[in-house]
Formats: sequence, structure tokens, C-alpha cells
Amino acid sequence: MYTQLLKEVLLEIEYNEQSRKDFATYYRKHHPGELSGIDEFERDYYNRSPIYWYTKHGMIYSVLNQALRAQNTEVILKMGFFLHDLHQNIEQRHSDQVDQRLGESSSPLIVYRGQGMGNALFKKMRECQG
Repeated sequence: MYTQLLKEVLLEIEYNEQSRKDFATYYRKHHPGELSGIDEFERDYYNRSPIYWYTKHGMIYSVLNQALRAQNTEVILKMGFFLHDLHQNIEQRHSDQVDQRLGESSSPLIVYRGQGMGNALFKKMRECQG
């Protein structure tokens, strides 16, 4: 019940540019060895979809999922702007897909979450096949 209430509050808050800047400041302070992604995030946030940022390099994904697993409300609130945008983006895509699928077969839509892998690691995995 607490998490549902938190979700509802996060989705009702009106966020502004300062919210994104506050998260970037927080990220720089707590992840000093991982700054390349946050510069791009801060500079290009509005040029990409929230889904892109969630899957890009795992930066947002790892911070958000760690905060959700630990129920770290400080971090969750800092990322509220992103959760709000991500929620809206997913709702919009869902609505678009429902509209597109009307009239098509009623089979379920299957989606996957992928992870990128560099060529060197892929080559190493192929060489180590058992």
C-alpha cells in the first residue's frame, strides 16, 4: 500500500527543469566514477524518450532499480521527474499499440528487455563455449 501511495504521489507532482538538475547533482555526488553518461543525460534529456534513457548504458536503470529494491525514498523522489516521464511515455506507447492492434488478431503482444554486449566480450564468450 505504501508503494502504491508513493507511486500516485510521484505521478501527481508537477516537475520542472530544476528536478532534472537536482538529480544530476545527486548522481555526480554519489557516482563520481560514472560521469560521462550523466553529462549526456543532462544535455540531451529532452531529445530522447525516457525509455531510451532507461535502457541506455544502464545508468538510469541501475540507480532506479537499486533505489526501488531498497525502497530508498530519497533517491526515488530525486528520480520522480524521470518516473513521471517514463510512466507517461509507456502509457502513450501502450495506447498507440492498442489503437494499432484494433482489428488485428487478439494475440498478446510479447516484449523483451535486451542488453548490449561489446564485440570483445561476445568473442570471448564464443571462444569459451563448453
